[in-house]
Amino acid sequence: MDVFGATVDRAKGLAILLVVLGHIASPFGEAIYSFHVPLFFFLAGIFIKTNYSEKVYLQKGWGRLIVPFLIFGTLGFLVTLIKNILLHRTIEPLTESVAGLLYWSDPIHMHHYGLVLWFLPALFWGRTEVFLLVKHVRLHPSLIFILVTLIAWWVAHYADIPFGLDKGMVALPWIYFGYLFYQNRERWFSANWYAVAGLSLFCYLLVYGGGLHPLDLGSKNLGNPFLSIPYTISLILIILWLLYQGSVTSFFSRYGLVDVISQFGRDSMLVLVLHIYTNNMADILVTHVLGSGYWYITFAISVSLVYAAIMLKCRYASSRIFKYL
Repeated sequence: MDVFGATVDRAKGLAILLVVLGHIASPFGEAIYSFHVPLFFFLAGIFIKTNYSEKVYLQKGWGRLIVPFLIFGTLGFLVTLIKNILLHRTIEPLTESVAGLLYWSDPIHMHHYGLVLWFLPALFWGRTEVFLLVKHVRLHPSLIFILVTLIAWWVAHYADIPFGLDKGMVALPWIYFGYLFYQNRERWFSANWYAVAGLSLFCYLLVYGGGLHPLDLGSKNLGNPFLSIPYTISLILIILWLLYQGSVTSFFSRYGLVDVISQFGRDSMLVLVLHIYTNNMADILVTHVLGSGYWYITFAISVSLVYAAIMLKCRYASSRIFKYL
């Protein structure tokens, strides 16, 4: 694998671990929610290939994103239903559960374990829209970026569109910038420490001037886009540069951490699907034994359980069980 591919795996691994930690009550929640989902959308935009036909691109996206969403979203609904029955809790009307999964496809309407999967249909629509824009709209990239930013802002404030389509439109600035970054990646990776330090100072000034505002793209909360978009993109560029530099990752490589993070990145779909269950199990266990406040132990147990599943997948990679993971 080339250095760039390894960098993307590390970035995806970091992003999915932040997703796991973000769904645990930790003191880092505000910082994590300020950029971790945009990081995933950015990375998803990197490998958009316009040499595919529209039909082939849609077929690939449907198989990789929508089919897993439907399968594991349904599983999340069934697990929640069984849990509520066993614990004698209120059961949501079936029509609302089905509408949340098949019509709205977002975390606001999915009141079950499948809610974390809202990212998949949003990613499907966002990537498809960027694919069509790049393939058919003959405008300067800067103008397209302004256009998708305006679309994201308008949809976030004024439109509720089913099937997760509105979430995909809100994600457009990061997906499109990820696509642009890939075209110019060598220029950024050849930058020196002064450029990275300058971008870090820019991030600090944005936070100092406007505060650190959590983003919730699942509920279309963009915060202040004049701050959130430049802040998240700048921070993502810094993260990628650091992960690309061998001198930065060599220390962690000695302890095998880089390989583990990369493995989480390669199996990010498996982590996305399972972590809501492992988080829940770890939280119940830790709270029962130690009480509340031990978020780091909850995180360690949850990550360990998911990593065990990853190792199982590596051993039985050809099994049909892991076809969509």
